[in-house]
Amino acid sequence: TIVLSAGLGGSHHFWKPQIEALQKSFRLISYDHRGTGVNAEPLPENYSVDQMANDVLGIIDAEGIESIHFIGHALG
Repeated sequence: TIVLSAGLGGSHHFWKPQIEALQKSFRLISYDHRGTGVNAEPLPENYSVDQMANDVLGIIDAEGIESIHFIGHALG
């Protein structure tokens, strides 16, 4: 499993050019950060990098994944 994380304020659409090639060999998870894409709502007050990390850990835990490769760019 590879988790694809766009930069701060980024959408999962950033990874569109890579998804076709990677999905041939890997299970992929890409997501929208809070405040972007399908999660386009106001951010909680004092939203932090720790909260961003907890968001993606929540996704990984919800999927029951024990081991991943994580690819990000910028703050992703």
